[in-house]
Amino acid sequence: MPHHALAGELIGGFFSALPKPRTIVILGPNHAESGSANIQASDYIWETPVGSVETDLTLLANLGTSVPITTNNQVVSSDQSIVTLIPYLAHYLPGVKVVPLVLKYTTLEEECLALAKALSALPDVLVVGSIDFAHNLDSKTSEKNSNIVLSSIKNRNYEDILSMQSDYLDSPPSLVTVLMYADLLGSGRMEILASADSGDFDSPYSPGTGYLSLVFYAK
Repeated sequence: MPHHALAGELIGGFFSALPKPRTIVILGPNHAESGSANIQASDYIWETPVGSVETDLTLLANLGTSVPITTNNQVVSSDQSIVTLIPYLAHYLPGVKVVPLVLKYTTLEEECLALAKALSALPDVLVVGSIDFAHNLDSKTSEKNSNIVLSSIKNRNYEDILSMQSDYLDSPPSLVTVLMYADLLGSGRMEILASADSGDFDSPYSPGTGYLSLVFYAK
């Protein structure tokens, strides 16, 4: 799911169609690579113009027993990968709780697996990867790189994904964690809801950002 503001139509369409879970866990990049830990969370009550969204403190504490997560409100609340999506939760899923997590680029594959395992043990949770794809590229190159990422997704090539830079996607560890989580739950089918770039919503002639909206369904 993108977090680029221009992709609001895609974000709104996704959340408006969701059945409401108890808690949504958002995994996104730590764009600034700031803070001490690879995985950082917020325990805020998020206030938006369309309502408030509470952090699920119980679920966050449960995750913290098996995954090294540090609470850093300043880092998480300033990252667009989280901030962009929260108002959509408040509007389309009032009353849902959230656990927002930002992952540094340096997050290791074993840390992704530990987080995926911990998430897979939790009931009534929806995990959303807040990920933008190819950055600062023309539409043709953006589409080419998105297809390379899709191939790595289908083949579960975690090593390749974790080595990719921002010309492919902005949060390789978030994507790997989502894929591991989906497999642990026995997800059988991936659907591409949308494949686009910022040129579809703004100037098609300027380098922009790629968007992929993917859903994994349980068998």
